[in-house]
Amino acid sequence: MRQSKFHRDIPNDMTIRERYEENTIFDFLDELRKSGKTNMFEAVPFIVERFTITKYEAQRHLVKWMETFPRDGAECGL
Repeated sequence: MRQSKFHRDIPNDMTIRERYEENTIFDFLDELRKSGKTNMFEAVPFIVERFTITKYEAQRHLVKWMETFPRDGAECGL
């Protein structure tokens, strides 16, 4: 395990359940983005409410989801 800057142990390998949870959250975030309900930088409360996870966990999932997009804005046509 590696140590985070928050001094919590974070496993290097995800379990099947963790991968399933992450994929489910990513699908939710894709739908939330399509719906236009919120700016995605403000999506943490939506994740917390839907999946009953901590704000910290929701932030981690949101950042990982955002990292799946290209940095140059090519997908968005920028």
